Amino acid sequence: SLILISWKFVDKPWTRVNLRSIEPINYAIVDLSHPLQGGAMDGVHDEQAILDNIPYSRVFYHAFPGAIITHRGRRYKVQSMTRPPAFADSAIGYKGGTLAAYAKPTTARYLTRPLSTLKITVVKQMERIDDFGVDQKHDESDKNLDVYTDPDAVLEREIIQGSLAGNGVINVIRSVHGYKKISLITREELSRTELSLPAMEFDTFAFWLDTEASVLRSIVKDYDEGVHALSHAILAVAPLFVPSGSSDLNCDHNVHDCTRVVIFDVRAGGSGTCAELFKSIFLPDGLLHCAVDMMQNCSQCKGDFGYEGGCPSCLHFGQCLKFNQDLNRSAAIHIGQRLLTRIESTELYKENKIKQDEVYEGYCRPRHDDHNHAFSPLSPRQEARCSALRNAQEVNPTKGRQIILGRPSWPTDPENGSGGKQVQDE
Repeated sequence: SLILISWKFVDKPWTRVNLRSIEPINYAIVDLSHPLQGGAMDGVHDEQAILDNIPYSRVFYHAFPGAIITHRGRRYKVQSMTRPPAFADSAIGYKGGTLAAYAKPTTARYLTRPLSTLKITVVKQMERIDDFGVDQKHDESDKNLDVYTDPDAVLEREIIQGSLAGNGVINVIRSVHGYKKISLITREELSRTELSLPAMEFDTFAFWLDTEASVLRSIVKDYDEGVHALSHAILAVAPLFVPSGSSDLNCDHNVHDCTRVVIFDVRAGGSGTCAELFKSIFLPDGLLHCAVDMMQNCSQCKGDFGYEGGCPSCLHFGQCLKFNQDLNRSAAIHIGQRLLTRIESTELYKENKIKQDEVYEGYCRPRHDDHNHAFSPLSPRQEARCSALRNAQEVNPTKGRQIILGRPSWPTDPENGSGGKQVQDE
């Protein structure tokens, strides 16, 4: 039998491993009302007073001073928190460490939302895909075009020569500069408070897509909100191409002067998810095609012409720093269609399409018999495999079952509350 022995200088190594988080630094949420804590805010006096442990990357968004948090149905208000040191051991903040946020029960009739900023800087570009269009500047007459009255204006614009997509290493700086109070009854904003908290900075891997701000900003209404919505749509369909979850990927949630869609790995240093996802952009029926198709055919938003903010089935993202505000589905569809036109004109896309057609032909065409100089028909098993390969590239078969991109969606039948067919016993 094999016996694994840990290093002798590590005392009880299993106590240093957090099963809920892979981050080395965590904050303990301490209940000041616990008898063993005694209201002290100079450290964790007993482990029974710890309500929860939050990773360092999330604590400033959920447990900042003044935040209202809920634990097991009870509301707490964070009174203060310790600042992290410049250099820390990997075990600090976990199981009796010195990093903690201190909270006590409250009856406040409001909730809090953090006000944060996200700054992304490209450090090193690994790959780049260019547009080989025309070198042309559009005149001021473009500003008079309305995408909702003239939707073809977006696709009719000539492709401008420049960078289309790329990937590489980026630097991410996230900081919380304040929070706002929102009434539990009216959901109106009550007040805002400024905070001074340290920023979290890390390098990771990302890819980006140019959205032609110089061309489309004057044509597409709510252009910035459309870029934000398109970023959410790409995150929603990402699990179709790579094994990932909502905690593996994130995007640039900026809604001011947007010029590109940026998708990056949440894990510092990169997890390889974005590197694999970038390969699916220039494939037929690839990443962007599925994102646009999802927004166009969302069963919950397709018939609602008065609201463009999307729904949990398509655009809403749980880790959005803007709390799923400033989204525009129609603008995202037009920007995505324009981006698809540019992608399909690249040589990389054309090469991948030829390779895919050759693969389908190899699986699905009848075999050639060298002796009889004729094609023999496919067997039933080969025909079934060929059909499965075609269906694997289609999103439409899932729509009839109300299973959209792996997410549970709401029923669409308002009368009986069920999207499926009712079967009565005879």
